Amino acid sequence: MRDYLKGKAEADYWVYGITEREFTYTIELIQGIVDLRTEKHTEYENEVRRDTPDLADDILDDISYYKYVEEQHLWQFALVRLQGLFESVMTSEFAPPRDGVRLNGISLKLAAIARERYTLTDDEKSELIAWANIRNGIAHAPPEEHRPILYKEDVVEYKNLVLSLYQRWKSEKKARNQT
Repeated sequence: MRDYLKGKAEADYWVYGITEREFTYTIELIQGIVDLRTEKHTEYENEVRRDTPDLADDILDDISYYKYVEEQHLWQFALVRLQGLFESVMTSEFAPPRDGVRLNGISLKLAAIARERYTLTDDEKSELIAWANIRNGIAHAPPEEHRPILYKEDVVEYKNLVLSLYQRWKSEKKARNQT
């Protein structure tokens, strides 16, 4: 590991802090990559159909399948990134660690959010933990490429959940600071 990376902490690489925009940008970035790959795939498909019409279906079946698998990897990355952003704002903006104790894992961060009296329903808490379990599975024991589990719609659903919580807590914090 490079010396530069050893001991890096969040304070070392945050300049402005995480913003609301980063949640949406993550989806837009991955969708942009998927769109470019789809465009290239369409160009390649047209070329194969023109140059080798007899073999085109067989060739394109494989190519299309691998394009799909690669898109699954991209959406898995998006989920991991979104959860990282969300957990970062939980401790950097709403429930900072106390007494130098790091808040590792979503459960400790959710407990800190409750301690700071930000609103979070039991259903929202359960859903966040379920998403964290999926993310942990993807990060620590990823599904084989032949059994994809995530779709864009799933990741957008998660983004909507965490973004709505972020916005709510930001509003609650603002209201507290005005009193």
